[in-house]
Formats: sequence, structure tokens, C-alpha cells
Amino acid sequence: MSGIDEASDEIIELVANHYNGQGTQDGQGPSTDDMLGALGAITADQLVKVCVSPDNIKQSSRWISGQEVDDLLYRRADDTLYIIVCSGALALGMAFESLPDMEEIVARASMGDLLPVVPPLTVDEAFYPQDWPPNAAVRFRPYVNAILDKHKVRGEERAMACAFATAKMIRMATEHYDDAQVPLLIALETLAGVARMTPLEKEID
Repeated sequence: MSGIDEASDEIIELVANHYNGQGTQDGQGPSTDDMLGALGAITADQLVKVCVSPDNIKQSSRWISGQEVDDLLYRRADDTLYIIVCSGALALGMAFESLPDMEEIVARASMGDLLPVVPPLTVDEAFYPQDWPPNAAVRFRPYVNAILDKHKVRGEERAMACAFATAKMIRMATEHYDDAQVPLLIALETLAGVARMTPLEKEID
């Protein structure tokens, strides 16, 4: 677990340094919404890499066919990314019965071309990340891979390390929101939405 814990801290540092730098350039502070969206997307990127067959990833399609990610994402009994990400809110006192329904989140994320916004977020538009999360996934991908390789994190634990980073960011970010559901939903809905997308090969303007 130490490798996962250390890797998750470095992933947070990587993302925070990027958005802190952007905040300095435009005269505003770093966007917590952007950081949560980026970490949710990074987690989805590793989830897809670990779980999805190459046959179900076609660069000619916007979407991934199949539901290979769902067991690790939320369906199995324990050690799901859903529970790991939610641990950030649970640690702050959110009741387990108040956690968002992941079945509903995934159902929305699976609507494909019917989605008006990708990833589909139900939070107020004021909390939408300004940096489109799928772009963050591809931008940070080589650096996240290097961090995970350095700490010898392998297999599905690569996605778990990113989920732990997301949970830690939720704990840190809660003071920026009146409702702790907001950062949790940004993270979970981004994670589910990006996990249904064909991974980008480069950023889209």
C-alpha cells in the first residue's frame, strides 16, 4: 500500500502544480473544480487502460463498446474505485446512505451521443471544470504513468492509486464548497463519463 499512497501524493502534486501555475498566469487562484475533474479523468484513463480490451477501443468511435470497467469501478463487493473515491467524503463525516448512486451515474454516462455534455455533470454549471477533463487525462498521462512505474504500482492498483489521489483531493477541497456532495459528484461523474470515452491520443482544442 505504501507505493500506492506515495504515488497518489505525487499525482496530486503533479496536478496541483499545473493548475497553480495557470492561476498565477491569469491572476486567479487555482480552480479546485479543474483539479477534481482532472483527477477523475486521470483515474478513468488508468481504469480503461487496465480493464478494456483493445478490441473495444476504436479510434474511429467516440465511445468504448462494452462494460468491462464496471466491476472495478463500482460493481464488485469491495476495493472499487467508487468506494475509494467516496472515502474522501466519508472521512469528512458524510453518511454512507448519502453517497451518490453510482448505478445512476454510470447509466447517465452510458448514453453516448445523447449526452449534451461530456462528461455529464449534474452539479450547478458554476462548478463545471473550465479545463475539459478528457484533455487533462491525455495531458497528464505520461507523467502519471512515470509516477506509477517509479513506485512499482501495477495492474488494477494503478487505477486505485489515482482514485486515492482523487479521494485525498476531495478531503482537501471540501472547504471550497458549501455542500460536500459537489466535489464528490464532480469526481465521480467525471470518472464514469471519461471511462465510457475512447481515450484521446492528443488534446482537443
